[in-house]
Amino acid sequence: MIQAYLQKGWTTFGVIGVIASAAIGAFCFEILFRLIPVDATVVAPWAIVSLFLLPLSFCVQLILKLWDLKEQTNISREERRRLKLIIDEKTRRFFGAVFYYVLSAFIIVTLFFFLSNNAELFRIVIKITGGLLSISLFSIYLIMLEMKEIADFKAKLIERADSKKRQKLALKRLKAEE
Repeated sequence: MIQAYLQKGWTTFGVIGVIASAAIGAFCFEILFRLIPVDATVVAPWAIVSLFLLPLSFCVQLILKLWDLKEQTNISREERRRLKLIIDEKTRRFFGAVFYYVLSAFIIVTLFFFLSNNAELFRIVIKITGGLLSISLFSIYLIMLEMKEIADFKAKLIERADSKKRQKLALKRLKAEE
Protein backbone atom coordinates (compact mmCIF):
# COMPACT_ATOMS: atom_id res chain seq x y z
CA MET A 1 0.00 0.00 0.00
CA ILE A 2 1.26 3.48 -0.85
CA GLN A 3 2.14 5.65 2.12
CA ALA A 4 -0.10 8.67 2.78
CA TYR A 5 2.68 11.19 2.20
CA LEU A 6 3.29 9.76 -1.27
CA GLN A 7 -0.38 10.02 -2.16
CA LYS A 8 -0.49 13.76 -1.53
CA GLY A 9 2.15 14.88 -4.02
CA TRP A 10 3.29 14.43 -7.56
CA THR A 11 4.47 11.02 -8.58
CA THR A 12 7.62 10.53 -10.61
CA PHE A 13 5.48 9.12 -13.41
CA GLY A 14 3.31 12.25 -13.39
CA VAL A 15 6.26 14.63 -13.57
CA ILE A 16 7.99 12.67 -16.33
CA GLY A 17 4.69 12.39 -18.21
CA VAL A 18 4.06 16.14 -18.01
CA ILE A 19 7.57 16.97 -19.23
CA ALA A 20 7.42 14.38 -22.01
CA SER A 21 3.96 15.46 -23.14
CA ALA A 22 5.07 19.12 -23.25
CA ALA A 23 8.08 18.21 -25.39
CA ILE A 24 6.05 16.00 -27.72
CA GLY A 25 3.33 18.63 -28.04
CA ALA A 26 5.82 21.39 -28.84
CA PHE A 27 7.47 19.17 -31.44
CA CYS A 28 4.15 18.21 -33.07
CA PHE A 29 2.97 21.80 -33.21
CA GLU A 30 6.32 22.83 -34.72
CA ILE A 31 5.65 20.36 -37.52
CA LEU A 32 2.10 21.71 -37.91
CA PHE A 33 3.49 25.25 -38.08
CA ARG A 34 5.49 24.30 -41.15
CA LEU A 35 2.23 23.31 -42.87
CA ILE A 36 0.71 26.79 -42.44
CA PRO A 37 1.25 28.95 -45.55
CA VAL A 38 3.39 32.04 -44.95
CA ASP A 39 0.67 34.44 -46.13
CA ALA A 40 -2.10 32.80 -44.05
CA THR A 41 -4.02 34.90 -41.55
CA VAL A 42 -4.24 33.26 -38.15
CA VAL A 43 -7.02 34.08 -35.72
CA ALA A 44 -7.50 33.03 -32.12
CA PRO A 45 -7.70 29.23 -32.07
CA TRP A 46 -11.02 28.73 -30.32
CA ALA A 47 -10.96 24.98 -30.92
CA ILE A 48 -7.59 24.76 -29.19
CA VAL A 49 -8.84 26.96 -26.35
CA SER A 50 -11.78 24.61 -25.83
CA LEU A 51 -9.31 21.70 -25.69
CA PHE A 52 -7.43 23.60 -22.97
CA LEU A 53 -10.64 23.84 -20.98
CA LEU A 54 -11.74 20.23 -21.55
CA PRO A 55 -9.78 18.85 -18.57
CA LEU A 56 -11.42 21.52 -16.41
CA SER A 57 -14.68 19.56 -16.27
CA PHE A 58 -12.85 16.34 -15.35
CA CYS A 59 -10.91 18.17 -12.66
CA VAL A 60 -14.00 19.75 -11.09
CA GLN A 61 -15.68 16.34 -11.11
CA LEU A 62 -12.66 14.86 -9.34
CA ILE A 63 -12.66 17.61 -6.70
CA LEU A 64 -16.32 16.88 -5.96
CA LYS A 65 -15.58 13.15 -5.65
CA LEU A 66 -12.74 13.93 -3.25
CA TRP A 67 -15.05 16.06 -1.11
CA ASP A 68 -17.57 13.20 -1.06
CA LEU A 69 -14.91 10.96 0.47
CA LYS A 70 -14.83 13.19 3.55
CA GLU A 71 -18.36 11.99 4.38
CA GLN A 72 -17.30 8.37 4.95
CA THR A 73 -18.77 7.13 8.23
CA ASN A 74 -17.47 3.57 8.35
CA ILE A 75 -13.85 4.47 9.11
CA SER A 76 -12.07 5.14 12.38
CA ARG A 77 -11.25 8.61 13.66
CA GLU A 78 -7.54 8.10 12.89
CA GLU A 79 -8.34 6.94 9.34
CA ARG A 80 -10.67 9.92 8.88
CA ARG A 81 -7.94 12.31 10.04
CA ARG A 82 -5.38 10.85 7.62
CA LEU A 83 -7.93 10.75 4.81
CA LYS A 84 -8.81 14.40 5.40
CA LEU A 85 -5.13 15.40 5.10
CA ILE A 86 -4.77 13.48 1.84
CA ILE A 87 -8.01 14.89 0.43
CA ASP A 88 -7.12 18.46 1.38
CA GLU A 89 -3.71 18.20 -0.30
CA LYS A 90 -5.11 16.57 -3.44
CA THR A 91 -7.90 19.15 -3.61
CA ARG A 92 -5.35 21.96 -3.35
CA ARG A 93 -3.33 20.38 -6.15
CA PHE A 94 -6.38 20.04 -8.40
CA PHE A 95 -7.46 23.62 -7.73
CA GLY A 96 -4.00 24.51 -9.01
CA ALA A 97 -4.76 22.46 -12.13
CA VAL A 98 -8.05 24.35 -12.62
CA PHE A 99 -6.09 27.60 -12.40
CA TYR A 100 -3.57 26.24 -14.92
CA TYR A 101 -6.28 25.33 -17.45
CA VAL A 102 -7.90 28.76 -17.33
CA LEU A 103 -4.60 30.65 -17.29
CA SER A 104 -3.09 28.68 -20.16
CA ALA A 105 -6.19 29.22 -22.31
CA PHE A 106 -6.05 32.95 -21.57
CA ILE A 107 -2.31 33.13 -22.32
CA ILE A 108 -2.71 31.34 -25.65
CA VAL A 109 -5.55 33.60 -26.78
CA THR A 110 -3.53 36.66 -25.78
CA LEU A 111 -0.37 35.44 -27.51
CA PHE A 112 -2.27 34.57 -30.69
CA PHE A 113 -3.97 37.95 -30.67
CA PHE A 114 -0.79 40.01 -30.22
CA LEU A 115 1.90 37.92 -31.92
CA SER A 116 0.24 36.32 -34.94
CA ASN A 117 1.64 39.05 -37.24
CA ASN A 118 5.29 38.29 -36.46
CA ALA A 119 6.26 34.96 -38.05
CA GLU A 120 9.28 34.27 -35.84
CA LEU A 121 7.47 35.05 -32.58
CA PHE A 122 4.41 33.19 -33.80
CA ARG A 123 6.55 30.09 -34.29
CA ILE A 124 7.46 30.27 -30.59
CA VAL A 125 3.78 30.80 -29.70
CA ILE A 126 2.90 27.65 -31.65
CA LYS A 127 5.50 25.63 -29.71
CA ILE A 128 4.22 27.02 -26.40
CA THR A 129 0.66 26.18 -27.44
CA GLY A 130 1.62 22.62 -28.31
CA GLY A 131 3.44 22.12 -25.04
CA LEU A 132 0.69 23.57 -22.87
CA LEU A 133 -2.05 21.74 -24.76
CA SER A 134 -0.25 18.42 -24.43
CA ILE A 135 0.13 18.96 -20.68
CA SER A 136 -3.61 19.69 -20.43
CA LEU A 137 -4.53 16.57 -22.37
CA PHE A 138 -2.07 14.38 -20.44
CA SER A 139 -3.57 15.67 -17.20
CA ILE A 140 -6.88 14.06 -18.22
CA TYR A 141 -5.10 10.71 -17.95
CA LEU A 142 -3.75 11.63 -14.50
CA ILE A 143 -7.21 12.74 -13.40
CA MET A 144 -8.71 9.47 -14.60
CA LEU A 145 -6.09 7.58 -12.55
CA GLU A 146 -7.16 9.58 -9.49
CA MET A 147 -10.83 8.79 -10.18
CA LYS A 148 -9.97 5.09 -10.41
CA GLU A 149 -8.13 5.33 -7.09
CA ILE A 150 -11.23 6.87 -5.48
CA ALA A 151 -13.47 4.13 -6.89
CA ASP A 152 -11.05 1.46 -5.65
CA PHE A 153 -10.98 3.07 -2.19
CA LYS A 154 -14.78 3.17 -1.97
CA ALA A 155 -14.95 -0.48 -3.07
CA LYS A 156 -12.42 -1.39 -0.40
CA LEU A 157 -14.50 0.36 2.27
CA ILE A 158 -17.63 -1.49 1.15
CA GLU A 159 -15.74 -4.79 1.15
CA ARG A 160 -14.42 -4.09 4.64
CA ALA A 161 -17.90 -3.26 5.94
CA ASP A 162 -19.29 -6.46 4.41
CA SER A 163 -16.46 -8.46 5.97
CA LYS A 164 -17.25 -6.99 9.40
CA LYS A 165 -20.93 -7.89 8.98
CA ARG A 166 -20.06 -11.47 8.02
CA GLN A 167 -17.68 -11.72 10.96
CA LYS A 168 -20.32 -10.47 13.41
CA LEU A 169 -22.87 -12.87 11.94
CA ALA A 170 -20.45 -15.79 12.28
CA LEU A 171 -19.71 -14.88 15.91
CA LYS A 172 -23.42 -14.62 16.61
CA ARG A 173 -23.98 -18.11 15.12
CA LEU A 174 -21.14 -19.55 17.19
CA LYS A 175 -22.63 -18.09 20.37
CA ALA A 176 -26.06 -19.41 19.45
CA GLU A 177 -24.67 -22.96 18.99
CA GLU A 178 -23.14 -22.97 22.47
